[in-house]
Amino acid sequence: MRLKIPFDSVGTFLKRESRFTGVVLVDDVETRVHIHNTGRLPILSEGKRVFLKRKKAQTRRTGWDLLAVEHEGELVFVHSGYHSITAEGIIEELFPNFEITREKKLGNSRLDFLVDERICIEVKGCTFRNENVAMFPDAPTRRGTKHVRELMRCVEKGFKAILLILVFLESDCFSPNEEMDPDFAETFWMARKKGVNVLIFRLKYDGEYLYSIGQLPICGEV
Repeated sequence: MRLKIPFDSVGTFLKRESRFTGVVLVDDVETRVHIHNTGRLPILSEGKRVFLKRKKAQTRRTGWDLLAVEHEGELVFVHSGYHSITAEGIIEELFPNFEITREKKLGNSRLDFLVDERICIEVKGCTFRNENVAMFPDAPTRRGTKHVRELMRCVEKGFKAILLILVFLESDCFSPNEEMDPDFAETFWMARKKGVNVLIFRLKYDGEYLYSIGQLPICGEV
């Protein structure tokens, strides 16, 4: 999977003004930027270099999207608006020539993807690391827990189910973040026992392309 997403400018991050708005110094001017990510993003701290993409829309309050932050020598892609198209590229490689449907309603559930009318897929993006372990979530997520439970219901109905995790920073393995959200962690391990397959893909951003460099194991299952 290789997706072209070039940045238009580089700035210095000053502060997160609200959930979706940050203040960045661009060419010595304080500029408001859109942060398309609901996580806490602890890697996004004052003084970090950030990479921006210009956006033009009359309904927007900001003219920039924050794409990535430079963290410990690498560019970490943090714009969750690209998760769906990134995941679709990976799914196309996993299941070539299969029908892929986005936002598919199945019973009372709405799935990120349904493949070949028999494989349920939910997608999560990971931008948090503790030492060398990628962890999700970085904030409590009732919605994320609900999605994993929906995958278990897919299995109960006779479908196959995949939790697809996109890891955007250098890591050795992945683990659910039990300290941050014990309910999600418990649901994650339960889903594994119920037959939900977990696929973890490491994504790298070089300032022009976002691309997959392979899969990561679940910690303890190396």
